[in-house]
Amino acid sequence: MRRPEFWVVFVEFWGEMLHDRRLRDLNTAVYTRTRRLLARLIADGVRAGRFRAVRSGRAAAVVLGLIDGLAPAHVRSGGIHRRRGHALLR
Repeated sequence: MRRPEFWVVFVEFWGEMLHDRRLRDLNTAVYTRTRRLLARLIADGVRAGRFRAVRSGRAAAVVLGLIDGLAPAHVRSGGIHRRRGHALLR
């Protein structure tokens, strides 16, 4: 995921799914599965005391939104340096 080409595929896919119902359905399924996985990871972190108490489903949607929001910037700039990425997420 460090290479901008990885994100170019997603940006292109997002554009194409606007015109193709099958791609939209695929995107919905992938996002649903990803949000559930993130929610489980967050809930596990809350139970282990690594994260403060949050609604894991909502937190998962926020994390996924952050990733999606950074993807176009990553493609435009040719990549985000790790330190800058960490600073953005603080």
